[in-house]
Amino acid sequence: MTKVITFASPKGGVGKSSLCINTAAYFFASNYSVVVIDTDPQMSSYDWIAESDDPLLKHITAFHISSEQEIAHFIGETDSDIVCLDMEGNLYNSMGFCLAIADLVVVPCRPSRDDLVGLAWVKKLSEAAFADHPDSNARVVALMNGIDQNSDVFSHVKRQITQDGMEVFNNFLSQSTEIAESNINRVSALNILGKSSKEIVGIGQEMGLYLEGQDN
Repeated sequence: MTKVITFASPKGGVGKSSLCINTAAYFFASNYSVVVIDTDPQMSSYDWIAESDDPLLKHITAFHISSEQEIAHFIGETDSDIVCLDMEGNLYNSMGFCLAIADLVVVPCRPSRDDLVGLAWVKKLSEAAFADHPDSNARVVALMNGIDQNSDVFSHVKRQITQDGMEVFNNFLSQSTEIAESNINRVSALNILGKSSKEIVGIGQEMGLYLEGQDN
């Protein structure tokens, strides 16, 4: 059965598209068939895949689809194992359906007050979407991005997220230039073979556990 991972954020610049692309690369490298759906008018994920000669990404197909009906039809018809769905950075203009149709909603969060406020908005919009789609069983999980794990700020923000009633991944992405380099060069971080590569693997493995939990 196809699993849908939606990457959502109420603001740009938090690493949503980078996480979408590198998650897709991780699951393909783990022998899953993967497609990417980009709903954002900027088409960041679509262009990244389309312009890539990366040995992993060149085997992944990306689609730019902005219609709820077309997305529903595509997911209903695809035989891919994993669909990575990159939502528009402005959730006010995005489709709540993309939250409800997911098995897992990943919300990138940098260690800032603005991002914490953004998480609260995602939670609120998700609850509204789930009310409109009562069959949804998506789990909404925050992913810390661009952090220094030894900083007090990281510990405080992670604790605040859990106190606000949201789940948060144990794995995270450290502050690094590797993800930016992978974007510029249109490759996956897995092929840079640095710290970010190891972190992406850890994140992907944890996502896999969340998806397995949806079947239990």
